[in-house]
Order: sequence, then C-alpha cells, then structure tokens
Amino acid sequence: MDLRNEIEKVLLLYKEDEISLNDALELIYALKGSEPKKTNRNNFKHLKILIDDRGKDKVNLKIPLEFIKLLKLGRFANVDLSKYGIDVDDLIKSINEGLAGELINVETDDGEKVLIVVE
Repeated sequence: MDLRNEIEKVLLLYKEDEISLNDALELIYALKGSEPKKTNRNNFKHLKILIDDRGKDKVNLKIPLEFIKLLKLGRFANVDLSKYGIDVDDLIKSINEGLAGELINVETDDGEKVLIVVE
C-alpha cells in the first residue's frame, strides 16, 4: 500500500478512539521515516465541531489542529462546512494567526446549530 493509505488508516484508528493522539503521531512519523518533534502533550490544540439538528447530534467531532486539512478532503465524518458558509482555508488561516476559543456559533433557518471551537 502507499503511504497515503497507511496514514489514513492511522487517522481512522485515532478517529475511532482505538489509539491515542501520541500513538497516531508516532505511527505517522514512523511511516514517513522521520523523527517526531519533541512537543509538550498539553500544547496540542483541538478543533471541535458540533452540528446539532433540533436536539439530535449529527456531528460531534474533535480533531487535533494538525489534522484540520483533512476536513477539506472529507476524511472526518464527511463534514461539509461549506454548506454552512464556512471556508476551511479561512478557518485554517485564522487559527494559524492565533485565533482561539469559540470561532463560529450559527443557527440555520431550519434549526440546525453549528458550533466550532478551538480548545
């Protein structure tokens, strides 16, 4: 298999809570043949996306910021943020510039609620 498919398998394991974030990062670095940077585990920030459809969770997603670009590829819960007028590139840019906390809190006309938080 190619590297991309192997990395996707690791991310799926992380998404399904089969492995920890540190384990996922170590596996990805091992697959790529590079050494992980020494980081403080507490420094990892997460992007949290909640989509609530009139009291029923449609999406409850929490991913490390390091994986945010995968949102564009639909790799996490097939979340299409553009449906809610959210540009993932702008979101990434804002986060990279230091924006944190509650970023988006929207309620659509049909009662869906979208909440995006960096924590």
